[in-house]
Amino acid sequence: MAKKSLFNPEPHIPQNGKWPERLTDIQAAAFINTTPSTIRISRTTGKLWGVTAPHFIKIGSRVFYELEDLELWIKNNTTKQISTADSAFC
Repeated sequence: MAKKSLFNPEPHIPQNGKWPERLTDIQAAAFINTTPSTIRISRTTGKLWGVTAPHFIKIGSRVFYELEDLELWIKNNTTKQISTADSAFC
């Protein structure tokens, strides 16, 4: 694992804003804004936040997530809500 530096205190988050096509579990967790332990548990349970966990691949003992799969997982499991609280006060 990369060491933290003054220039990039979060080495698992790309400085240039471009994610690799294949992410480690630490990078995948950062990408979907969760912890590495949560994403690791989701591989065992098959669920993440109450929905089917994102697909992953194993190469030997290493686990990876395809960026395209994570983007699709986010798209398919995101709901947009409009708060009605503001309209109640109008």
